[in-house]
Amino acid sequence: MSAVKLAPSILAADFARLGQQVTEVEHAGADRIHVDVMDGHFVPNLRTVQRIRALGKRAGVAINPATGSGVLEEIIPDLDQVLVMTVDPGFGHQQFVRTTLPKISQVRELIERLKPGCEVEVDGGIDATTAPPVVRAGATVLVAGSAIFGDRDGVGTAMKRLRMAVNHRENETEAAARSALQRSQ
Repeated sequence: MSAVKLAPSILAADFARLGQQVTEVEHAGADRIHVDVMDGHFVPNLRTVQRIRALGKRAGVAINPATGSGVLEEIIPDLDQVLVMTVDPGFGHQQFVRTTLPKISQVRELIERLKPGCEVEVDGGIDATTAPPVVRAGATVLVAGSAIFGDRDGVGTAMKRLRMAVNHRENETEAAARSALQRSQ
């Protein structure tokens, strides 16, 4: 598995210092910046995704905690990314909903079957504690807002803490795979 990407969410940034904070997370190694766009309406996904693809852009959809992963079956072949919300969207500082972990695994399984290479992004309550089980469930991109922009030690330290938690999980996975391979030989 390739390295997990970190995407700080500016929803949790100090908007009075937004430019400075984006620069800080960029220097701290952010792989991308996550911007929430909420229009308050549901848009017909398939038509919109096809229009985005026709423009030569990457397309993704999001599913809320209450939405089953099965709704993605027909659209996954047209996607580059699926965002699994692990909190109810629209508000920062929410606790991670642990019952969404199986959904992350289900989305990963659908993707592996229908469109390998499509990313699984997870947004909501991501921090150094929740990141490892989320990655274990199949996430390839982690969106973290409060855990990065709300850390009293600063965004650089928060980014390092989150990256270390993820890397520790990846190292454990690689070691377990090597051990299983050695036992089978």
